[in-house]
Amino acid sequence: MKNIRLNEAQAALKHWQEKLYMNDWSLSVELINFTRTDYIQTGDFKVVDDKRAIIYISEKQTDKNINKVILHELIHVLLWKMDSFCEKRVGSNNRDDYMKLLEETVNNLTEKIYRFSKDQ
Repeated sequence: MKNIRLNEAQAALKHWQEKLYMNDWSLSVELINFTRTDYIQTGDFKVVDDKRAIIYISEKQTDKNINKVILHELIHVLLWKMDSFCEKRVGSNNRDDYMKLLEETVNNLTEKIYRFSKDQ
């Protein structure tokens, strides 16, 4: 089951990397066991350096569409430089509000790009 999930994640990563014109990026996907208890985490990312990132996907099967999870994390990667810049300037008092706004924005972009790609 784990190999099937990894294969699905790798196929989705390849698909969205091409659709988002990110072929100049070195991207990989890894399955991990997220340990958060406040909500079910399905994905995360780590930018290693310019044009290299790792997308982390929950090894546990969830009801979320793996294509949307991968797309969501790739949008985070694309916004990473701006996000890092902003997060440093937001300050600890506003960090939660900033993170909520960032997630809303990435979720909105994910839905719109996903729907647009299905219409093509």
